[in-house]
Amino acid sequence: MQIKKLLLTIITGAFCVFINCSTTSFDVAGGGSDLEISACVIEGKAVDSLGNVLIGASVRLRPTEYLCRSPLDTCNEKIADAVTNVNGIYRFDSVDIGEYYIETVFQDSLGLLSSVSVVQNETTKHIQDSTLLPLATISGKINISTETNDSQMVLVFGLERNIVPDSSGYFSLKIPEGKYRLFFSADSSELTISVLSGEPKTIDIRINCDSITINDSVTLRTLLDNSGLSGLSFDSVATFEKGNVVYLDLSNRSIKQIDSLILKLCRLKVLNLSNNNLDDSVRLIFKLKDLEKLYLNGNKITTIPQGIGDLDNLKVLDVSSNKLTSLSSALTKHSLEYFNIANNFISIYSLSGYMITWLDENDPDWRTTQSELE
Repeated sequence: MQIKKLLLTIITGAFCVFINCSTTSFDVAGGGSDLEISACVIEGKAVDSLGNVLIGASVRLRPTEYLCRSPLDTCNEKIADAVTNVNGIYRFDSVDIGEYYIETVFQDSLGLLSSVSVVQNETTKHIQDSTLLPLATISGKINISTETNDSQMVLVFGLERNIVPDSSGYFSLKIPEGKYRLFFSADSSELTISVLSGEPKTIDIRINCDSITINDSVTLRTLLDNSGLSGLSFDSVATFEKGNVVYLDLSNRSIKQIDSLILKLCRLKVLNLSNNNLDDSVRLIFKLKDLEKLYLNGNKITTIPQGIGDLDNLKVLDVSSNKLTSLSSALTKHSLEYFNIANNFISIYSLSGYMITWLDENDPDWRTTQSELE
C-alpha cells in the first residue's frame, strides 16, 4: 500500500512539473486551435540595434497579397496580431500554409518587415531575432480631377495600411525598410517603391477619375514586367513629375526589344537604353516627341531612321558603339549640344557633303573613331 501511495505521489508531481513547463506566457491574437494538425507555430524576438529586447512591440501577420480595404478585412482568417512579452518574444499559433509578411513596430518609431513561408507539414518556424530600425516615411500627393477625395485610399500590399488623403490629395505613412507595392483605390493602379531605414521618400501620382485612363505608374509597371524586369522598383529607374514619367533609365538590362507600351509614356524627356542588345526595332522610340536626351550607345543598331527628325526638342544623342553603317539625312535638322557616333562603321564615302559638314560640327572626332567592316 505504501508503495502504491509513493508511486501515485511521484506521478502527480511529474504531471505538475509538466504543466508548469508548458504554460510559457505569450500575448497572442488570431490563429486557430492548438489541436489543428496542419497549423504552424511562428515565434520570433524583437530587439533594438543594441540588442535590447523590446517589450510591448506590436506584431502583425498578414498574407503578402492582403489589402486593408476596410475594417471588415480584420475578419480574414489568415491574419493575426500579437504583442511582444517581457522577453521581447512574440508567437502566432495555428498559421495556415501560405506566404506572409510579419511587421513589427515599436512606439511608432522603430520597425521591421519580415517575409515568411509556411509549407505543408511544417509545425514550427523560428524567426531570426528581429532588429528594429527607424521607420521610413512615404509621402506624396495624388492629383485627382474629381471634386472629392472621399473614395481615395492608399493601401500597401501585405500591411495594415488604409490611408485616406486630405482634401488636397496629400498622404503620408510610416513604414519599415523594404520594398513595397502601393495600391491606389481611385483607379486600382499600383506602384512599387523601395525605402531605406529612416528615409523620407516623396512620390507624385496623377489619377484621372473622370474617364477610364491608365496613368504612367501602371504603364511603367507593365512595361517592366513585359521586359523581364519585374523585380525593379519604379524609383530605381524612373522619375515622375505630376504623375508622368519624365526620366527612364533602362541601361545595362540585357533588353533585346523595346515594348510598344513605352509610347504611352508621352512626357518622357530623358531615355537611357545604353548597353543592351537592341537592334533596329528601337525605331519606335523616335515617336516620343518630348525627348530631349536619348542614350542608345552600346547596342546593335545598324541605322538611324527618318523619325529622328521629328524629335524637335532633342539636344543630346549618343549612338556610339553600335553597328551603324548609314545615317538618315533627317539627323541634320538638329543642332545638338552633345552627339557621339564613335565606334561604328560609317564610311565618309557613303555620305553627302552636307552630312559630312554636319558630323564635323557635332562630333569633330567622328572620322578617326570609326571601325572598318570585316
